[in-house]
Amino acid sequence: MIVRQPSDLVNALPDDRPRMIDPQGWTMAALALCIAAFLLGSVAVIPFMSLSRETVSLDCRTPAIGSLPIPVE
Repeated sequence: MIVRQPSDLVNALPDDRPRMIDPQGWTMAALALCIAAFLLGSVAVIPFMSLSRETVSLDCRTPAIGSLPIPVE
């Protein structure tokens, strides 16, 4: 029930109740964590992909005509 002024009995109650945690704050924190992880994962994969590309290009060289294939160790 919504009233304009609380009664004297309500005013006499102690106000030492524990504060409730804002559930929207946890939702926003989880959303921010997901966005940060997505962005970090998108940026962090670039060095690994370039390293992989360089490694594959070294192993897949075409030997010159008339030469023996390069052994892969």
